[in-house]
Amino acid sequence: MRVVWRIFGAMVLALVLVVGAVLLLPQDRLARIAADQIEAATGRAVTISGQPRVSLWPVLGVATGPMALANAPWAADSGPLLQADSLKISVDVAGLLQGAVRITGFEAVNPVIRLQRTADGRENWRLGVEGVAPSGQGAGAGNALALSLDRAVITGGALRFEDARAGTRLAYEDVDFLMLWPDAAGAAQLRLSAAPYGQPLVLEGQVARFADWIAGQAVPLEAKFSAAGARIEYDGTGDLNGFFNGRLAVDVPDSRALLAGLGQPGATVPQGLGQRVTGQAQLSLGQGRVLALDDMQLGLDGQVLQGALKLALGQTPRLTGALGAGQLDLSGLMGAGDTGAGAVGWSDSLIDTSALGLFEADITLAAQGLQLGRFALGRTQLRLENTASRAVLYLQDVAAYGGQISGDVVANNRAGLSVGGAWRCRTLICRRCCRPCLAWGACRPRAKASCSFWAVAPAWPKSCAACRGRGSWPRGVGLFLALIWTG
Repeated sequence: MRVVWRIFGAMVLALVLVVGAVLLLPQDRLARIAADQIEAATGRAVTISGQPRVSLWPVLGVATGPMALANAPWAADSGPLLQADSLKISVDVAGLLQGAVRITGFEAVNPVIRLQRTADGRENWRLGVEGVAPSGQGAGAGNALALSLDRAVITGGALRFEDARAGTRLAYEDVDFLMLWPDAAGAAQLRLSAAPYGQPLVLEGQVARFADWIAGQAVPLEAKFSAAGARIEYDGTGDLNGFFNGRLAVDVPDSRALLAGLGQPGATVPQGLGQRVTGQAQLSLGQGRVLALDDMQLGLDGQVLQGALKLALGQTPRLTGALGAGQLDLSGLMGAGDTGAGAVGWSDSLIDTSALGLFEADITLAAQGLQLGRFALGRTQLRLENTASRAVLYLQDVAAYGGQISGDVVANNRAGLSVGGAWRCRTLICRRCCRPCLAWGACRPRAKASCSFWAVAPAWPKSCAACRGRGSWPRGVGLFLALIWTG
């Protein structure tokens, strides 16, 4: 029994010593030491106002009043880089009992973080790591601060990001952030979460040699993004200058739920184009702002595409690449579905093709077979080219119904929408070709044909009414010599 009481007494004495040491903390000096160390680590001025007070929970240390971390000189008019209602400074208990003050972490309460990138590429979050000492090491005499950030926390934060280069502004509320960095020379674990549209978005990662990474060096890192059951994972190297090289894996079981979590409720993807998406690729992003996906395998609702893509992230993004596949079912592109009660004809709404001016593209697709609703094609080679709001789909080599089809389809939005195209067919088996769309049996066994069309109109009904075209068909039983149509 005496042993039990002695153990209990030792515990009480240790607790009294800890509480007493905390109550005797030089609160103002501790806050000033923390501010000085943050300034040394970031190169930015720190302002702390209000009377510091002792904090026993959730961290053992001192809680300050409002604090602010200065912005980059060129962004000073936008306000502080970080502004918080309070800064909680945690200290090492073992060091405190030995008379040494060692800060192990920070917690910013209700902060506002303002991130900016200028048109010439300057970024206000570029910070140095000078003055950051590994845990347990002193930076000088007296109450030297060894900042290892065993735990850095942001709760209830607001994030503002303004990118002048991309012309975008983003704002997120209720952002939480956690960083565990027990050794300034080692790795850091990070977790960022927010729910801007009701569903949680979580980004987790581990960065090796975190201090080197902050200084702009490329280091090994892992990252995982999860939302609405979807997971995107990256494992490779990267730095703060926009360099990445590693393996990317994607698993999206429900693209509709993911789009809703990203602020696009009600958006759907046609069947066969990615209601469920899986994939992996070798990702690289260099200083030329070219994102490359090599050795890519992309699964769209069970259909697999292979190949490589490159996206040049200039003022007008340009996507290039080559894809290959086996049998592809793209019937979802045909727009088949329930027209609904009362639906009459095509919509009178204007056709919005402004997206053609947002990007450029040059992509080829080679498939063993292609299903487009009622039409079944054999070996198919297509090329899509979009330049300056003019998109052209080239039918380079399409096997269909015992023959070959070639030609192109054009959508031009440079001066108002116009559409057109020209097709050529060789040695088609007419009965097989007409059966999916016509109840017509008097067909010549094989034939050659050609047609062209063009139209200028802002809506589907007017476009069809204004459509003009010309076609030729060889003379034969039940076949036309020439076909000319006008609305």
